[in-house]
Amino acid sequence: MQDGVELFILPELARHTTIMNIDSKKFLFFRNLKAELEMENGIVLGRRASWA
Repeated sequence: MQDGVELFILPELARHTTIMNIDSKKFLFFRNLKAELEMENGIVLGRRASWA
């Protein structure tokens, strides 16, 4: 737990995760949480794509 945020991950998902990035930002009373998980096979979950 960090900054009042606790993250739960399924054991099956955690077992195959190599990198986990958690970003928590707070502005006034709004909170934004972003999580990205990189899997063993290179697939990234949670990443936002920018559309041009």
